[in-house]
Amino acid sequence: MIAGESNVGKSSLINSITYQKLSEVSSRPGKTRKIGFYNFIDSEGVSLVDCPGYGGALGNQREVKSWDKLLSTYITQSPYLQRTLCLIDSSKGIKPLDEDVGD
Repeated sequence: MIAGESNVGKSSLINSITYQKLSEVSSRPGKTRKIGFYNFIDSEGVSLVDCPGYGGALGNQREVKSWDKLLSTYITQSPYLQRTLCLIDSSKGIKPLDEDVGD
């Protein structure tokens, strides 16, 4: 799973490492509104998971709470999740929300 603050580049990273335009990219925070699963057929059965961002997403308060709950539920309850990559904006540094992803 690739997690990170809104508009940090999660979707762009997925597109870059797969050499495909799998995930929609926008300069507007909050574009990713659902968990996106990208499955790759190989010997390891690898899937990449793109999640809505946390933190500064643009949207009404109800939407943002819903995205945060979706992300939290997936991280804590998915029986398939093996690794989480938390993408950090180097110009902003690690924020408390980034640290919470690992808890």
